[in-house]
Amino acid sequence: MRKEIIELLEQEPFCPFVITLSSGQQYEVRFPGLLGVGKDIIYYFRPKSTLYSIIRLVQVAAVDIIE
Repeated sequence: MRKEIIELLEQEPFCPFVITLSSGQQYEVRFPGLLGVGKDIIYYFRPKSTLYSIIRLVQVAAVDIIE
């Protein structure tokens, strides 16, 4: 999943996508600057906030483009 997420972030033009965790929780990525991808984790920065979530890559169940 890491490689797929990085490819989506680098895609030109950028296409928004949603990350779905195995728990069912979803994170919409409408801008590439909202994510930081590490080796085993993803940092999801909440829009218009100083808050962020840490997502373990093993928790990611699906990544889908928002139509």
